[in-house]
Amino acid sequence: MASPELKKKAAAWVKALPATKRTKLLSLMNKGKVEEFKDFPGVGPAKFANLKKGRPFKSVEDLANIKGFGEATFKAVVDQAKKMK
Repeated sequence: MASPELKKKAAAWVKALPATKRTKLLSLMNKGKVEEFKDFPGVGPAKFANLKKGRPFKSVEDLANIKGFGEATFKAVVDQAKKMK
């Protein structure tokens, strides 16, 4: 479970994403395959396995509750999501 501090930061980072990027990231979190995360810094096979176990997610912020997804990884995922087409 994420700390209250991480939850607050995660909410702010996600809020800064355009709605379309939030939707795409949430869909990727819920349905994506490990190959689709290859460009996400810090998300290798082990973290992806933890992400997959946490499915389904109701919001992007739920990613903060996944084992191994601390502040650095969460921020890196959100930053990469900004680059998604």
